[in-house]
Amino acid sequence: AALAARLAALPRAQAYPLWSASLPVLARRRRQDLLSDIGALAPLIHALGGEAAVGEAFRAIRDVCAWWP
Repeated sequence: AALAARLAALPRAQAYPLWSASLPVLARRRRQDLLSDIGALAPLIHALGGEAAVGEAFRAIRDVCAWWP
């Protein structure tokens, strides 16, 4: 979570490549760990895409949980 706040403070041009490179690594983790990671990275998600990105992330998680409980 502390790292997310620091990443969120970076200019988008610097933060986005780090976010993009991190996603495949995070996706290989257990679902519980990935959800925890996404929660911790919420400030970065917000910094990169605003409220819309946070909302879309929430909806995507909700949809996946409905498909694979």
